[in-house]
Amino acid sequence: MGDAPDYDRSHWLNEKFKLGLDFPNLPYLMMGLTGHPEQRHRSLHARKHNMCGETEEEKIRVDVFENQVWMCASNGQAVLSPDFEKLKSDFLEEIPGIMKLFSEFLGRGLGCRRQGKGVGFEGQGVVIFSRFRVWYPFSFAFLQLTFVDFLAYDVLDVYRIFEPKCLDEFPNLKDFMSCLR
Repeated sequence: MGDAPDYDRSHWLNEKFKLGLDFPNLPYLMMGLTGHPEQRHRSLHARKHNMCGETEEEKIRVDVFENQVWMCASNGQAVLSPDFEKLKSDFLEEIPGIMKLFSEFLGRGLGCRRQGKGVGFEGQGVVIFSRFRVWYPFSFAFLQLTFVDFLAYDVLDVYRIFEPKCLDEFPNLKDFMSCLR
């Protein structure tokens, strides 16, 4: 492979504190004259496109669940650790508890189901039909699709790739994954 390149960080180290960013060590997404830490840029774009929930209750659920998803994503970083073989058993033991929390938060009875030529969505006492052959996804924030649904999908997918049977006991999570796929 060869020697590692010689990166010179001095330019960045000299400039980063002159940019007016609150936390210059975080990656930032610049939107106009405003900089936003990268981890939160998804929610900024989501707000712009009304994907953070509509009611106050939905917005609270989105905020709470976003924090849970990020925590689970950071736990999933164990698979990248050089000490993974040592961490593996603890990581595998945590997966059922994490799936149970996700499943309970998503709730029972929410999901997608096929309806003849269209698609039906049933949950919270509401059924929505479409004449198109698409899935209507259900959401961790109730009926509206939000950005945390995509974050949750990514995290669940990583856990599922690592432990393929982790969703077997949670049909609502399997349905959720199918709906967003």
